[in-house]
Amino acid sequence: MNFEKLLKPRLLNPSLLECDLVKLDGSVSKISFEIPQDEKAGINKYFDYIVSNYHLEEIKATYESELKAHRDRQRHEKLVKQRQKEAKELSQLFDTKAQLFDMPFVRDSAQEIRSAIRRAPDQVTLNLIVSHAFEKYLQSNNMSCNDYLDYLDELLYNEETK
Repeated sequence: MNFEKLLKPRLLNPSLLECDLVKLDGSVSKISFEIPQDEKAGINKYFDYIVSNYHLEEIKATYESELKAHRDRQRHEKLVKQRQKEAKELSQLFDTKAQLFDMPFVRDSAQEIRSAIRRAPDQVTLNLIVSHAFEKYLQSNNMSCNDYLDYLDELLYNEETK
């Protein structure tokens, strides 16, 4: 043998082993090698060394538990990201609703419209309700969209001059 020993054997996948190779001069390097088919002895000197000095079943069990832990971490991270995304969307929806209640066409709308805006579960539904309320406001005040924008400009100008 042109090596002294193999340390820290671990599976990289079900058929590939990795370990530290300690050479006779004391230098250490990583090696990886295929597990022989049917785990036959005499085909690979490194594999034979591992089998004679370590319990292959323990190495496999460690691999399985590390793989399970890795998958659990990935699932947890995905769930955390999903919850963060949902929280951000909910926060944005709340902020949008708060801004809408400052708009004259919402402030002056019927209680039913304001209640529907509060209850809107998502941005799409909120947009539909607001669009309906805006159209209704424009019709009842005989305004066009440009008339409404002029009205907002006038309100902002009056606030600034106070």
